[in-house]
Amino acid sequence: MTRLTPLAIIAPLMRNHLPDRIDPWKLAASGGCLKGRLPLDGMPRLASLVEEVRRTARLELWGRRDEQGLSFLQGRVEAGVILRCQRCLGPMEALLEAEVNLAPVHSEAHAEALPRHYDPLLVGEQMISLGDLVEDELILALPVVPLHQDPGDCEANGYRPTADEPETVKGDNPFAVLSTLLKSSKHQE
Repeated sequence: MTRLTPLAIIAPLMRNHLPDRIDPWKLAASGGCLKGRLPLDGMPRLASLVEEVRRTARLELWGRRDEQGLSFLQGRVEAGVILRCQRCLGPMEALLEAEVNLAPVHSEAHAEALPRHYDPLLVGEQMISLGDLVEDELILALPVVPLHQDPGDCEANGYRPTADEPETVKGDNPFAVLSTLLKSSKHQE
């Protein structure tokens, strides 16, 4: 029978404990990993942009150094929120998901010199708020125009489409609706 030491019992619990502040330089240098949940009630900027926030955001963040010796933070942030659909004005659930690929920099000049695949994180030599970092990423993940994926959800909220409204185009391509409009205009000619 294997006997567990106190550290072996506590270690899995410590993974979910996230610090309030982090030093991105040290996290990258050590190859550290942060996994856990952050409460959304401490994110007032996000709360002001949505109808309602769920309880927590899930975070996975790794510190690394690339082949050029640049420090960077890579990971994923996600959180559930309630948004206001701009088609029917009804509530809609949304999962905000953000891929994090940040390189800490000391100045704007260093930010401009970064390779294009990194987003700059201006921190200088100071520690940063992990909650602020997560809140920034979630705000950037908000849809520009929140809409129910299924127009039937809008109809359930009392919305009735007009005859001249283009049909909803599914997919990730924001320009896909242009092809529908082009086809529609060719048929009218």
